[in-house]
Amino acid sequence: MNIEALNLHSNKLQIIPALSNLPNLKILNLRRNQLTNIPLNTFSNNQKLQNVAFTQNKLIALEKDTFPASLEFLDVKDNKIVNITPDSFAGLKNLSRLLLHNNPLTNVDPNAFNGIASLEEIFISKAAPKEFPHFKNLPNLRVLSIGDTIVQEPLKLELPSLQKLTVYNGKLNVFPELKNMSNLLEIDLSRNNLTEITRKDLQTLKGLKTLRLKMNALSKVDPIVLPSLETLDLSMNQIREVDKSMLQYLGRLKVLRLASNKVLLFFRFKTDAWLQRS
Repeated sequence: MNIEALNLHSNKLQIIPALSNLPNLKILNLRRNQLTNIPLNTFSNNQKLQNVAFTQNKLIALEKDTFPASLEFLDVKDNKIVNITPDSFAGLKNLSRLLLHNNPLTNVDPNAFNGIASLEEIFISKAAPKEFPHFKNLPNLRVLSIGDTIVQEPLKLELPSLQKLTVYNGKLNVFPELKNMSNLLEIDLSRNNLTEITRKDLQTLKGLKTLRLKMNALSKVDPIVLPSLETLDLSMNQIREVDKSMLQYLGRLKVLRLASNKVLLFFRFKTDAWLQRS
């Protein structure tokens, strides 16, 4: 058969149907079923498979050699995955997007994601790993998003191609240590426990355009030297005073959000920034 795309979304499947007679299959949608596992050799005859979606099933693990090397996109969000071994993604030399949102992920090998050179995007949320995974040797990773997951500190990252970093509600107390991250365009550290931001934290991020620090515990922010920054969100913190020195090196700033702080003094400064209230 020459079928390249198969959509079995929103059925009541408890077992993945036989796919061995579909050697040309590239896209498989199994969202919203009742699958609990993926038997070994399920995709052994689907060596062209590129895109697989298992959203909203009941999967508990990702085992070694489950998927063919051709796989580029894997969506397993909203499952019950607990275990990820160092071999869960072994051999997936073309995997570029990995969606793991809303999985408990308690037993994650620290090296599970290391060395997957093709990876461009990783999304993790609502996880509770006993050991926080490392993110190393990922030369093409552009997006790293971690949400509602306690992050082990200090969070040290060296991801030369990263453009967007999100650590939302990670209980961060200190700003991540970012090395060799000159391509970073956007950082979102909203809803953490940060109490201060220093010039040293940001000194290597000359190309950064967006910095979101909403819902932290910031009482002061040192003068920021980010010549490319266009959006700065400091909403819902504890800031009492905005000194002109804090913003004088932000020549391209367009949007400044300071809603729901405790600002008593706001000094005039030269900028075209729009002071947003919401």
